[in-house]
Formats: sequence, C-alpha cells, structure tokens
Amino acid sequence: MDPIEGPGEEKLNLENLYLKLQDLELLEEQIMVGVDTVFGRAFFNGLEVYTDGSNGQKIRHKSFSDSPFFEEVRDKAIFFKNAVQKINQFRDILRMHINICSRPFLRPLHILDLPDEILVQICEYVQGREEYFVKHLPEINIGVDEVKNMRLTCRRFCNASSHLLISCMNLEFDSDSLSYLKDISSHPTISKGVRVIRLNLLYYDYVLEEDIDTFGDYHARRLLETTECIQDMANYGTDLFTGTPKDVVKSSILKGFSIGNAWLYLGGETTNNVSEEDLGYQKLLLKAYRKYRKLYARQKHLQLTGNYPRAISAAMSKMSNATRLDIFNSDFVTRPKRHQRPDFITMVNNEESLINSTLFPITWEKGRRFGLGEPPLELLFQLPIAIKKAGIFLTSLDIRVPPNDFFFLESDEESLESIKMSTQRLRKFSYDPRVPHFSDLWAVEEQSEVDALGKYLSAHLSSPVLMDIQLTCDFLRADNFSPWFSLGSVLTQYQWPKLESLSLTGLAFQFSELEQFISQFDLPIVLWLRRVHLLSGTWARALDLLRGKVRAYPILEELSGGEFDDMSDQERKRILGKNDNSWDMNKAELYILSSFSTPNPFRSDEIESPSQEY
Repeated sequence: MDPIEGPGEEKLNLENLYLKLQDLELLEEQIMVGVDTVFGRAFFNGLEVYTDGSNGQKIRHKSFSDSPFFEEVRDKAIFFKNAVQKINQFRDILRMHINICSRPFLRPLHILDLPDEILVQICEYVQGREEYFVKHLPEINIGVDEVKNMRLTCRRFCNASSHLLISCMNLEFDSDSLSYLKDISSHPTISKGVRVIRLNLLYYDYVLEEDIDTFGDYHARRLLETTECIQDMANYGTDLFTGTPKDVVKSSILKGFSIGNAWLYLGGETTNNVSEEDLGYQKLLLKAYRKYRKLYARQKHLQLTGNYPRAISAAMSKMSNATRLDIFNSDFVTRPKRHQRPDFITMVNNEESLINSTLFPITWEKGRRFGLGEPPLELLFQLPIAIKKAGIFLTSLDIRVPPNDFFFLESDEESLESIKMSTQRLRKFSYDPRVPHFSDLWAVEEQSEVDALGKYLSAHLSSPVLMDIQLTCDFLRADNFSPWFSLGSVLTQYQWPKLESLSLTGLAFQFSELEQFISQFDLPIVLWLRRVHLLSGTWARALDLLRGKVRAYPILEELSGGEFDDMSDQERKRILGKNDNSWDMNKAELYILSSFSTPNPFRSDEIESPSQEY
C-alpha cells in the first residue's frame, strides 16, 4: 500500500478525507494481523517504546520495571509500535480537518439530540467497564456508581444506561438468590444487560445435619484450629486486629479455646461435671444446630424438587444476553452482608455472631477433606440440560468444582448425551476445579478414573463452534512420583475448525494424540501448556509439530516426559527458563513461533536420544 500523505489544500473535502480515513483503517488492520500472530493484542497494548541514554529505541512492558526481550522480539515490537503510532498521528490530522470542513454545515447540537445507539455507547464509555473484566473478572461490576448517577439524570439517560447496571449475577444455592434472580430477570431494561450467571454451589451437609455430636465436633475442631493459628501469630507479635488492645486479643483467644473444648466434649462421659460457662456454650451450639437443620431442609427441598435448575433456566430465558454460566464453589467471594463471616474477636464475644459462624454452607473440598457428605454433583447435569429445555443456547460454560466421584460423571449415558445437545453452541469451555496442585484428595490410581473424567469433559466439547478451551487437571496426581494417565482422548474425539485458543494444565497424552489434534488446524492458535506430560515420543518432535501452528505469545512451562526425564535441572532451565521479571519467552516458546529463526532447543547441541523416538 502506498504511504498516506497528510491532506493538502486541494484535498480538503469531506469525501476525500473519509476515503483517506478508510485507507488508514485498512492499513491498521493489516498491521494488527501481524501483531496477533506474534504477540496478541492484549499483550501488545501493554508494551511501550522508550529511549535510553544511548538514544536507541527500546521496548518494555508497562506492568514490569525490568522487561528484557530477545533481540528479534524487541525489533518486531518496536516496528509494530512505531507503525501504529504513525497511523494514529495521521488519523488525528484527518479528523481535525474533517471537523473543520463539516462545522459550517452543522446546527448546534445537544447530547440529547444524539440517536439512542450513540447515547448508549457514551453511557458505556462513562461506565468504564472494559470487555476484559466481563470476560475474566465478571464478578466485579465496575462502574455501578456511575450508572446509578446516569439513571437519575433524566428518563432518556435512564433508558440508555439501565442495562449497564448489572452484567453479572452472583447467586448461591438458596431460595433468596432465586428471588433476587426473578426480580432482575423481570425488569424490562436491567435484565438486558445481564450476560453472566455465576452459581456458587456451597452446600449444607447431611452428615452435619443428622447428628448434633458430629455437628459440634466439626465446628469445635474448626474453631480450635482457628484459635491456635491466631494464638501463634499473636505470640510472634503479628498485629492481626489493628487498634485492638492486646489484653482483648488474649482474652478472646482464651475464650475461643473454652468454647471449642465445650463443644468438643458435648457428648462426653463427663456431662455431669460441666461448668455453667460450658453449659451456656453448649446451649448456643444446640440453638445453632436447630437453625442449621432448617437451612439444610430448605436447600434439600430445592434439590429434591428440581426447583433450582428450573428457576435458573426460567430466569435466563427472560434475559436475552445471559448466555454464559459459571459454576463454582468458594468461601472467598463477595457475599451479601447477611452472609459475611464475622471476624474472630466479634465471633467469640457475641452470641449471635458465634451462632451465625456455624451456619455457613461448605465447599466441596471441605466436604471431602473432612469426610462429610456428598455435594450436589447432579446439578452439573441438571443445570445445562434445564437451560437448553428453556430454549437458551449457552455460549460459555465455566466449571470450577471438583469431581467428587469420577465414575458418577460417566454413569448416566442419557445425561451425557443431553449435555452434548445442550452445549452445541458453546464458544468457550473451561474446566478448572480450583483445588490445590498435588492434592491427594482426588489423586487417581488407575486409568479408568481418568477415562471417566475424560468422558464427562468430552460431552462438553462437541460444539463445532468452540473457540476457546481451558482444561486444568493437575489435581489428578498426589505428588511428582505419582503415575501419569493419558487424557489425550479429549483432544482427538472432535474437530474444532474455529478454535483460537487452547490452555492445558496437568494433562498427559501420547505423541500420536498431539499429532492428530494439531493436524486439524490450518491457522495458528494461542497455546498454553503448563505441567503437561508426554507419554511417548520426544519433545523435540513435538516442538517441530507445533512450529507454525501457534501464535500470539505461547506458554510452555514445567513440561515433563520425553527428553526431560533424563535432563538435569540446569538443562531444563536452558530450554524452559525465562527472566522472572519479564514477559519474555523461553527458547521452546520462541521456536514454535515460526516468525522467529530460533533453532529447536532440543537440537541445539545436535543431540536427540534415539531410545525416545516413537
């Protein structure tokens, strides 16, 4: 394309100016295609060019004070940055002249003279919620105060901004959440802005509900553990409660031990010798237990009647843009004030707070860790199926709960088929149970367990329009010495012609499975591999296979299998190491980007073990 010159006097008419502006847009798009291939736009936008004392141009990332890059990466980044800067300069000049030429023909305008489409865009700009937050941090409803103020300005502003008030609804497994969801879904304008439904599936446990001794023992041990932790930190001089006198902290710690011990020996043989103080604590526990049973009964009713998935799907059918479902379980989320946990000192010194501290539902991990009852695993099937029956096609599904029973996940063939039908329009699927790496709670001992998980995951991966897949399975091994089992079947069962991004963590697969998966792509994809194990073949050949099939800043970290089994830590670092303070790429990552001339790091010394060939 010919270089675009600044507009001369003879070219100062609106038609020519707009044509020049179109040319700039086309040129910018060509440049951004190159950016997408090498860096990705999100990362590229964080780069900045600067000049040091030597008057030479350098590149760094805004998020890091020290960002060294390989020379070839640096040169490409500087080239693209300079090109974009030039385009922006020409665009500013053109827009200035467009304003000059058009001003005599425009009547004075007020913001309310703008069409609704532009007014909505202005409201979105004032709100300040970027697409990044909706995609990666949907629970953070940014710009709520700004939207509230705009809604109070006038009726037009209210209509143009109301849909921005709530983009994500955070719900729990209770009837209060369903009432809130029903109210929002029935609102004619606010409901249009809801895009994400997040379900926090904490549950009330039937083991705790069945017996007060078990209920007391569980909460006594949790309270004693917390009290011991606070005591240890206080002994080391840690100021946990700013502004609270030390004697108050000390007395609260002693009281925490007293309460915990009173609950621990609730059903003991020494009940005749219980002090008045301990008896008072035990009466509080009995009161808490009765309340817990009521909460359990309410949740169980929702579960047995199927009202929960039906209410969710009915509400989503009224919200045309709510096509993303996130299923998770976490204690560490923003909760309504009535559900917030009291701090330790308030809890042990206030009877109501002490009772309320025992009334919280538990995470799926806690249920497994402490040998309690099963979580509502059936909701993983019921929810997407009910949503499909209501006429909604999910475009994004994010599952962040652990599989308490691997074989249950594959036990119902009919439900798996229904899941496939319910997810035919998925564009993004993410599976990350968010449990500790190398957790022995879910460590598998045989291939059949992994096959069961693979069958469940594959049921969500049949959509021909999938663009983004994220699978995290490093909870399957208890430690570095545990065996690896292949989960490669999830990569080879279906074709994904529109796939743009794949992130795999903690998976193992055969070289042939990787080869079959990669062969389906004509265009490069974004690839992130973390703690991935190669069961056969060599990583040298795997990198050859990936070269040219990957774009936009790949990640290869903590790989194992193949040549790595016989390498020292120093040899591993030579291939996979990178600067901790930068967004630089290691040698393996640079090699699979065909835009760089970096050699295959496994062949840099012309050594490749023949015993590892497939």
